[in-house]
Amino acid sequence: MNWLSIIILILMIAAVSATMIAMPFLSRKTVSFGISVSEEMYYSKEVAGMRRAYAWTTGGIQAVLSIAFALFMSSGQEGTLANIILPVYAAAMVLSSMLIQLYFYFKMKGYKAMHPALPSKQEKLVIDTSFRTHKLVYSNWWFMPHLLIIAVNVVVALMNYDLVPNMIPMKYSMDGEVIRSVEKSHMSVLFPNVMQVVLLLLFYMVNRIISRSKQQLEPGKGAASSQQNVLFRRRWSMYSLVSAFTLILMFSFIQLSMFLQINNHIQMTVIMLAPALMILSALLLSFQTGQGGSRLDNSPDKSGTMPVNDDHNWKLGNFYYNPNDPSLFVEKRMGVGWTMNYARPLAWLMLVAPFVIIILVITFLAP
Repeated sequence: MNWLSIIILILMIAAVSATMIAMPFLSRKTVSFGISVSEEMYYSKEVAGMRRAYAWTTGGIQAVLSIAFALFMSSGQEGTLANIILPVYAAAMVLSSMLIQLYFYFKMKGYKAMHPALPSKQEKLVIDTSFRTHKLVYSNWWFMPHLLIIAVNVVVALMNYDLVPNMIPMKYSMDGEVIRSVEKSHMSVLFPNVMQVVLLLLFYMVNRIISRSKQQLEPGKGAASSQQNVLFRRRWSMYSLVSAFTLILMFSFIQLSMFLQINNHIQMTVIMLAPALMILSALLLSFQTGQGGSRLDNSPDKSGTMPVNDDHNWKLGNFYYNPNDPSLFVEKRMGVGWTMNYARPLAWLMLVAPFVIIILVITFLAP
């Protein structure tokens, strides 16, 4: 790998690790490791200590994994093993983070059971009846420039089809060497456009999810909490629009490289730069807003109330299952973003659909 690609890879790894380490600090102040708590309990010495212990444990494991990955990559290993080490490393990062979260979930659950009256507060559910009248997300019409770029790419690709070499590189090693090529065909030349359409549909759905997800407001902050949640959604909606645009431009560059014979190392750098910018932007946005906009206002809740305790609807603090809730999308309890109500049949369909689409695209359209 060239030095610029190495720097980009390091930044990506650092951003992902930082997000995992900071997870409990980004949640609402009424949730701790997937367990509902009062703000007093959240700021208590014991619970604050759990957050620090989580951060040190996660940081230590991520550091060990990163050092092992760096040593392997610097050893000059080539071939199949070198090509699978990155996904193996990514899987190890995610799995270790999930296990640590699970440990602290049970620890927090036990602590709350031992301190049921720390302190005793009235539970209160707050709903803003005018919430849906706010402009929660940017219009889906903003995806039209993305669609226009895809259309232009298709036209340019067909007009310059004769300039494409007979063998098209499709896969590169970490060092930028071509390890798989396919014969030129209309499908192989237009496959980047297929991926652009799939990504556009995905981000379109993300924007819809942000708009339609269940409102969740802080009981003691009323209108201020509602405004924070609106701002939170709009910022992530903008992130979705920009991320979709970035990835579509990345595939435009991949397609352009078929005609212009761009240097492999330059291609690798650009291909890595796009997701790196997305990850770094997501990290920055998460730290700025917190879950549901919780970091936009750090003033304490002095109302003497707390959100309704619905821990029984959250399996392992991560999976929401509530047959009595008509909502399909709700805020996650761990991390920043949204999850689904798995008691709704449509949730399972939406969970499986992306995988089915990817399998169909790879099976029938991939060169």
